[in-house]
Amino acid sequence: MGNIRVGILGGGLSGLYAAYLLERHRVDYFVLEARTRLGGRILSNVDGSGRASAARFDLGATWYWPPLQPAMNNLIEQLGLRTLPQYDMGDIVLEHSRHQIPIRQAAAGLAEGSMRIAGGTATLVDRLAADLPREKLFLSHQAESIRLDSHRINIKAINGLAKPKTFDATHVLLAIPPRLMAQNLAFEPAIDRHLLQSWKGTNTWMASHAKFVAVYEQPFWRENGLSGMARSTVGPLVEIHDASDINKTAALFGFFGWQANSRRLLNEEALIAQCIAQLVRLFGHQAAQTRAKLFKDWAQDPMTATQADQFSFGHSDADSLKPKDIWADRLRLIGSEASTTFPGYLAGALEAAETGVQSLLSSHET
Repeated sequence: MGNIRVGILGGGLSGLYAAYLLERHRVDYFVLEARTRLGGRILSNVDGSGRASAARFDLGATWYWPPLQPAMNNLIEQLGLRTLPQYDMGDIVLEHSRHQIPIRQAAAGLAEGSMRIAGGTATLVDRLAADLPREKLFLSHQAESIRLDSHRINIKAINGLAKPKTFDATHVLLAIPPRLMAQNLAFEPAIDRHLLQSWKGTNTWMASHAKFVAVYEQPFWRENGLSGMARSTVGPLVEIHDASDINKTAALFGFFGWQANSRRLLNEEALIAQCIAQLVRLFGHQAAQTRAKLFKDWAQDPMTATQADQFSFGHSDADSLKPKDIWADRLRLIGSEASTTFPGYLAGALEAAETGVQSLLSSHET
């Protein structure tokens, strides 16, 4: 298949897995990623103190479920990654009102089947990228336009130095959320207007969310018979879990329940202070003794969220996102939103990437 050159737009999990598959099939490709890092909505920080550590904490996608997602589980095993079950031994804490003391309730096994990757989900990104030639990965390159010219596709991008750069391909795999494509990419010939509306109407998974991680010296909640899980109707965090890693580095993480417009009323320092105050209410005074605090608001990340994503929830209809007309065989959506089985999930990113690559290869088999 030496006549194929594939441009992959987006260096998140789906884009990297597509590159990984193409590399194994010896198909020429390149990856354009607008960020200075790979991973997209997968973001696993260092241990929170700024020190290099095997323990990293997920501020983006976190879980997978082996019985429901065997293909992802097989890939993780194939790559030799270590995993750990989501800790859920002990009671859950429930907070129904700021005027009532939070209550404990037995909930052992509530997260049964939920798995995490040791060292953070970015370990999967790192492992996939390690098998790819560096010269095929272009970080800080944001694609701006895609033009179909005769039998080639011309892609124009702007690099980190604000300089334009042009790439040629025969096919393009779009590993970018549909809303971002509709907002940031110009197509020539123009994309069908009905398809463009479908892209604009597709929620970008995680784009409206924010996460907080509190890192500790010890998982003190476990000693008190708590699982680290909590649910709150007060907030700012509505769902909290134990985020301790396999090397016994202790942490709690939570999802914000306050919407993006409410979060914007406070600066990051004030939001973090509210989170710590809530953890003290739920788990006691030891929760104030953090080693590090991590925060990520995806709604304020312009490479993830558009204005339309600020209040969006739910998944997309993958069938309505497929390019039509002249673009039908030249563009393939492979981001997680394009998955027919697990849209928005890690397994969905892998499934959509594999489907897109197999479709491309099948269409060029002789």
